[in-house]
Amino acid sequence: MILLFKRTKPLDYIRNIWPNGERKKRSIILSKKYNDIIRKDKENLIDDQSWSDLDMDSVFPFLDKTLTTPGEQILYNILRNPLYSESKLKERDRVISLFQENSPIREKFQLKLFKIGKQKIGNILSLLWEDLKENKLMRFLCIFFGTLPTLIIVIELIFHIDLLVIFLSIVPFLFINMVIHYRTSADRISQINSISYFSKLMNVCKEICNLKIDELSEYKFKINSIFKNINIHSVTSSTYKINRIEGFSPILDYFSILFLWEERTYYKLIKHINLHQNDLRKLYELVGEIDAFISIAAYRESLPYYTKPQFTEKEKYLKIKDSVHPLIEKPVPNSIILDKKGVILTGTNMAGKSTFLRTIGLNALMAQTIYTCTAKEYIGNFFNIVSSMAPKDNVLKGKSYYLGEAEAILRIVKKVNEKYPVLSVIDEIFRGTNPIERVATSTQILKYVIARNCIPIVATHDHELTKLLKDNYKCYYFSEDVDETSGLKFDYKIKKGISPTTNAIKLLNYLGYPKEITKTSYDMVKENQKIAK
Repeated sequence: MILLFKRTKPLDYIRNIWPNGERKKRSIILSKKYNDIIRKDKENLIDDQSWSDLDMDSVFPFLDKTLTTPGEQILYNILRNPLYSESKLKERDRVISLFQENSPIREKFQLKLFKIGKQKIGNILSLLWEDLKENKLMRFLCIFFGTLPTLIIVIELIFHIDLLVIFLSIVPFLFINMVIHYRTSADRISQINSISYFSKLMNVCKEICNLKIDELSEYKFKINSIFKNINIHSVTSSTYKINRIEGFSPILDYFSILFLWEERTYYKLIKHINLHQNDLRKLYELVGEIDAFISIAAYRESLPYYTKPQFTEKEKYLKIKDSVHPLIEKPVPNSIILDKKGVILTGTNMAGKSTFLRTIGLNALMAQTIYTCTAKEYIGNFFNIVSSMAPKDNVLKGKSYYLGEAEAILRIVKKVNEKYPVLSVIDEIFRGTNPIERVATSTQILKYVIARNCIPIVATHDHELTKLLKDNYKCYYFSEDVDETSGLKFDYKIKKGISPTTNAIKLLNYLGYPKEITKTSYDMVKENQKIAK
């Protein structure tokens, strides 16, 4: 019964956390590091500004239901690297849907991944992606001084030397080897944890190859192809020896040090890893991909509804029906169609403009990465997604808010002549400068980008833009109501047209501002509206 309980406990755990996952510590820093390592020289990626604007560091934990460290890092990388091939996305969806719809297959893989788990100590990225400098001199010294005691003991036993003499003859080597042991311990220990973790991953890869699942035979084929190039037994057996050595009693530790067993095994492993680093990386990524796809399947199952995207060749086109933001507990669905024209959003703060912008950007990103949209319908182009929503002052670098905005907008301008249309979401364009220059520059920039390969969605308080850009931009707004008892009330629904409300002054009145201020302000607004007409 105890044995049966131990065998079923991981399965019970896996079933209990499906599909919502569990609260866990994540190493976003290491996931970013992995993404930075492999994204070099690639185009059309989600840059740091857009990732931050879409609040993806907050969204990521909701998507991340992985069981392993490579799974977490690969999932992060998937989200940072949109695809521009429908066939590749559909192949990705095929595997995700298999895990989503076939729980026996999914659980077989999850039980394997559960054995790997998360790496708690060490950094496996340094083992697989950094140049492991093999200290040939130290390796030679370890082999030389680790072998000499054995030779001395053998020779003295052949000649029937007294045991006390044997002991005294090897004592100097014990002290020499202790120096070598402790001199090399820092570098060795930092890597041994990662080697042990990767050894578990390799053993699981062998087990995956024994699973008879025709639908995922490509993973078995890829893993077997890699195993033909490397000596898996050499890595796993050497790692096993090191772990056994680490578990020795204090007395036996001295024997390990005398013969430098751990050091010799370690340098043998490092040499093997350096020789086959590219193949070992592929194994790491294959396991991470499986775990990431299972995580996406779980995320789909946790949603109240979702849709798979449809991609169209219509020029500058996006249609989203009943889209919601994945982080909002009780979201209000909104729909929009963009057909060659851009969008100008008006309305007061907190009414829903920024959330809507992020919802559009997120759905476009998830469409091209995890083939999953938090909407009831999504039809659009393949987009370059570039945003400007929250550029920050950088006092240390001497940048003002306006300079940060200008640099963020320039990213969009530079992209608009590329192959794929730019989907740009911009919140409060050029809020960091004066109204006259803001309207002038915003008008010209928005005319420039809409005339090229770009669909801009812009939130602004400058109603002048709606008139200056009426030929190429549709107008929508979010509104609220203010009454004397409840204060602000929002419906968070997008509406066609230009925001007609003057609730900013109503709110001041509700908060108790003097009538002298609120009434005069309201009269000034009415007078300005007459002049504008």
